[in-house]
Amino acid sequence: MKENLTFNHIYQIVSEYLPTINFIDDLTKAAWASDLYIKRKSLPEMYVYLDKKINKNKKMKGNKLYYSATTYDVIDIIQDYKLSFNRGNILKYIIRAGKKDNELQDLLKALDYLEREIEHFRAVTKIETDKLKE
Repeated sequence: MKENLTFNHIYQIVSEYLPTINFIDDLTKAAWASDLYIKRKSLPEMYVYLDKKINKNKKMKGNKLYYSATTYDVIDIIQDYKLSFNRGNILKYIIRAGKKDNELQDLLKALDYLEREIEHFRAVTKIETDKLKE
């Protein structure tokens, strides 16, 4: 028999079931709760649904061996610090250097992105300095 649960009840169930999973944000929880509410799943079906979603979400994250030396996800760090594309890639390649196939290649990629970021910074700084002179 299917329970007659409100969206708020379902969201509470989802939130209580996922408290220790740090890569699932509140918006994702709300979307999953909404999906469960629309589909009118029973409580056991909800847990099966959530387990499938969690496993699928884990596979989509950068949780490969070369990124999982700690509990921090590189993508989350890049987003939390609002790093630019170049700076994010610098961090990514430095962190995974030596944990994948070719350590030197990763370090050279990091250096390439660092040089691009320095060039970009100099260009932006020059434009701002030129504007101040006017």
